Amino acid sequence: MATKKKSTTKPSTKAKKPATKKKVVKKVVNPHEGKRFFKIEFSGYGGELIVGKASEEFVKYWLHEDRKDLLTDHIHAMHDKAGFEDSEAEGYDENSPEVYEDAGDQEYWNFDDIEHETMVSYEYNPYRVTEIKVDPRAEYVDGELRWNDKESRKRNFDWSANMFENMDGTEKDYDFENCVVHRELYVHDSKKGVKDPVPVLMMYDSQKGMFGTAFVMTDGEDFDPKKFAYVALDNTMASNAELFFYDKQMLSVDNSWLDTWGKGFYSNVGYVPRGDIEYDFKELLEQGWKDLEE
Repeated sequence: MATKKKSTTKPSTKAKKPATKKKVVKKVVNPHEGKRFFKIEFSGYGGELIVGKASEEFVKYWLHEDRKDLLTDHIHAMHDKAGFEDSEAEGYDENSPEVYEDAGDQEYWNFDDIEHETMVSYEYNPYRVTEIKVDPRAEYVDGELRWNDKESRKRNFDWSANMFENMDGTEKDYDFENCVVHRELYVHDSKKGVKDPVPVLMMYDSQKGMFGTAFVMTDGEDFDPKKFAYVALDNTMASNAELFFYDKQMLSVDNSWLDTWGKGFYSNVGYVPRGDIEYDFKELLEQGWKDLEE
């Protein structure tokens, strides 16, 4: 019977190397993938419109032919007296009734219970559109471009960082064409023909410069001027644009970009129809969209 030979191969004493794990590279997701962003700048002529209710006595006093041209001097003097008690108040009319009962002397911008807005004129200025590259830490919410809350809460967040960069050669100017709502606020120097007249004081600080910036996001498409619409506010002083929309979404105007200089200050008193200051804006807007689509 054949004998079985013993194996002369010694078992290996070498330890086996553990299997190396493949390094997983985390893919950074760009939250703006597939989106495009556009900056809209409103500049040129415009101004700060301030309108407030006034007493009948104040309106009648300053509608007088001998005094109407002195109203602006009185308003500025009253403004100075309110801010500086020792002001000489040149142009102040001691005989003038108060703007309304117990109003006293106030800075002029306080008489604004009807309107107080700084607006660009749609009549003489185009608006400028520039495509921009947006920082991944920013987000577009409800017509507004802003830093993401989660990112901005980080301890080392750099608040001096630019939220976006302009893309060279993409600037283009457009005229204001699609008016979705056309409001009017004209001051009449007589109650005659004015339905339910309200006595008012209207002031306008005429300005020139930059009136703010808005931002638009698209799903990769070019900016379409046909989707841009505005609300017009024609008044005794100017023809202004007060609200803006893109694809029926209201845009938030960033006034931190506002940079203007004065061109003149004007004031007026008289009567406006109550319907011009008390109205259902939602109803006006719904009808405006229907009219634009026809």
